[in-house]
Amino acid sequence: MNSGRLMLAALLLGCAGPVSAHGGNPADAAAEYRFGDEASLDRRIEEVRADYGIIGGAVAAGRSDRVLYERAFGFADREEGRAATTDTPFALASVTKPITAIAIMMLVDEGKVDLDAPVNRYLGDNGVRATFGGADEITVRRVMSHTAGLPFLYELSYADARQPLPDFAGLMDRYGYTILPPGVSSQYSNLGYEILAEIVTRQSGMPWHDFVHSRIFGPLELSSASIALAAARPEGAAQRYMVDGSIVPGADTSHRGAASAYMSVSDLLKLGQFWLRAYRGESRLLSRASAVAMATNSEGELAAGAGHGFFMEDYKGTLYVSHGGSMAGTKARLGILPEKDLVIAVLLNEQNSYAEAFLGEEMIRSFEPAHNFYWDPPKAPSALQGKWSGTIGGNGPIARLDLDFTDLDHPLARIDGNDVAIRSAGGEGPYRFRLDGAIDGAGFGVPHDLRFFLIEHEEGLVGEVRLEPLPQMDRANGGVGYWVKLSRVE
Repeated sequence: MNSGRLMLAALLLGCAGPVSAHGGNPADAAAEYRFGDEASLDRRIEEVRADYGIIGGAVAAGRSDRVLYERAFGFADREEGRAATTDTPFALASVTKPITAIAIMMLVDEGKVDLDAPVNRYLGDNGVRATFGGADEITVRRVMSHTAGLPFLYELSYADARQPLPDFAGLMDRYGYTILPPGVSSQYSNLGYEILAEIVTRQSGMPWHDFVHSRIFGPLELSSASIALAAARPEGAAQRYMVDGSIVPGADTSHRGAASAYMSVSDLLKLGQFWLRAYRGESRLLSRASAVAMATNSEGELAAGAGHGFFMEDYKGTLYVSHGGSMAGTKARLGILPEKDLVIAVLLNEQNSYAEAFLGEEMIRSFEPAHNFYWDPPKAPSALQGKWSGTIGGNGPIARLDLDFTDLDHPLARIDGNDVAIRSAGGEGPYRFRLDGAIDGAGFGVPHDLRFFLIEHEEGLVGEVRLEPLPQMDRANGGVGYWVKLSRVE
């Protein structure tokens, strides 16, 4: 398991405001939900956005070639008042690396690149200098899996600083050496993926960015996708913001093959679905062997660790293949559960790791609730097994509440006859529940959720439900509590 995820798991909280969503057949999407409906997922995403003050972003989930859910929120450009949409290109940062890996694997399929060949075979006079061991041990495969022993490199040039960036020859002259013996350890290296981009250029006969456009973006109809070749963001792309809300003044990098792609969440989802088809042997653009290699570690296993373009994790009993991106003014994630046929995508225009982790988890737990790090599916307290029914009231009854805890692992709830999602359940008396529902006539004009606090009293349950509106971007909102009375249904 990723240590960063372990740290996040201990810190998670959650809260939300207005948004736009589209994509997929609503009926099909609703049928996929095991954790509430689309409206409840909208609310939970709004919680994260508002809780962390995210300026703009977008999320998506899909299976095979079908879109289950797409939603954009906030601003693509706050100063212009331009709303983010699911077609807005965002900076991908290191989610560029799987794109470069796909390009390499296409050349492997064509016999133009050998994964086990030394990278220096393809680099001419700009090869890697071996500080430890022999240069022949620095193979393409090891560069792809971050096990070549290359140094860490994260080099930015901001538009307002005009810091010149080296070309490939200059980059290798400065940094092209090993700091560890090849094959000893996985050490993340942006330099490695710039080396791979250079190999694509030399072995394909066209610049890496042109190859990516003609062989990946074009055939997959990723109309929003582009490669930034300067500090200025592509036309129509989301503005990038620092965590204090200030604008990133445009940024370029000397390792564009590792970090320079832009893409919308809709197209990022398509990219993940393409890889999943290839992984199953269903693509003419990329062989199954090459797709599987991208999710195989240096020991040749589909197991936790760095693959050849992706990272893998044991995600509560199922394989999770993903890559994240993090740079000034952007946070991105492409995640795939191959065994569950699920792809998720998250894009933000600020570097907020917590929000990205939350949003990715919301996508996964909504469609595969058994497979997530941070939340377990709700389980009703054993003392309450059975069915309960009663009322919610203020000066008098205002809604009917029914709870079905016959199956403790799959608790059900209804308000006024309408199914609502149980978000959490627990306690040994008092009992606490959280529902993604709404009470007619008790709304606030903004999203809210229902939090129940119940105790045993005279053969039944009594207590309070708090309607807590989710905060908006520009203000907090009030709340109200109602009494609750429930009796066991025999």
